[in-house]
Amino acid sequence: MYFKTKQPHLAKKILKVGSITGFGLIVIVVVVGGILYQSSWIISPSLWIIGTIFPFIGFSLGFCLARIAGQSWQRCRTIALETGFQNSQLCSTVIQLSFSSAELEIMFAFPLIYSIFQLVAVLIGVG
Repeated sequence: MYFKTKQPHLAKKILKVGSITGFGLIVIVVVVGGILYQSSWIISPSLWIIGTIFPFIGFSLGFCLARIAGQSWQRCRTIALETGFQNSQLCSTVIQLSFSSAELEIMFAFPLIYSIFQLVAVLIGVG
């Protein structure tokens, strides 16, 4: 907010760098998690389906609630993206802090699937 009011040209650059960095970090977490927890990919089809649908539900819910709150179309889209991306990071953090290493291999598949399809949802919605 400070940069946006005092130096708007710099704020746009910071926003672009932050967005690209955030997107890149999600890709890195998915790739590293997929490599470290290879045995966690053997899961039931229902978990794949839930992991595929969840990002779309999260983005849609964020958008609809922002629209109900009377936000503009652009702000609704921004709020939907922000709330949707926070879910992925929160899910990964809670799982990593809540389970032992042996349990983590089983549990870590969902955040990975969720993150992959979250990126797909964003590319479909924004791209």
